[in-house]
Amino acid sequence: MCREFTANVTHEPKTPIFAISDASELIRDGMVRSEDIPDLASRIYDDA
Repeated sequence: MCREFTANVTHEPKTPIFAISDASELIRDGMVRSEDIPDLASRIYDDA
């Protein structure tokens, strides 16, 4: 139980960082339609 709790606690702070990284990487690599960029930018802002 303690190991599971520790894994969850250490994972939670990383989640927004990975979401920001993934979304910005998609934009950077041109893998997003131009009309979807505002939505991804909004998600990046919210996660930051």
